[in-house]
Formats: sequence, C-alpha cells, structure tokens
Amino acid sequence: MSKTMVNGQLVSIPEDEEKKRQDEAKKYNEERQKKRYQNDRKMAYPQIGDQLDYIFHHGVAKWKTDIVQPVKDKFPKP
Repeated sequence: MSKTMVNGQLVSIPEDEEKKRQDEAKKYNEERQKKRYQNDRKMAYPQIGDQLDYIFHHGVAKWKTDIVQPVKDKFPKP
C-alpha cells in the first residue's frame, strides 16, 4: 500500500489502484503531447489574411515552401 495526499489528508491507496492512477495519468500526458503540435502550429502560422495575401503575390507553391513547411518542420507530428 502506498500513501498519498487527498484533500490535504494522507490516505492509504492499494498498490493496484495506485498503478491504475499512474497508468491513466501517463496515458493522458501521452495523448496531450500528441495533440500539442496542433496548437503549436496554429499559434505559429500567420493570420489567414496575411497568408492569402502572400498566396496572391507569390503563389501557392511559394506559400507552401516559405510559410507552411517551416512551421511543419519546427513542430512535427509525433
């Protein structure tokens, strides 16, 4: 049995319950990390209006290489 703080009180938790809690926390953190790149990319891209203006002046191919690919390289999918 292990001891842990719950609402400011030290309580005993059976080993299997503690293992289950640790596994759930690990799974949650892994899932969160998998999705983190999405938010990082979203914050790194310029505003949509600026991107459309870039496409208008430079074309889609240049937009992909100059705007999109650097963000994808900086924040790759796990």
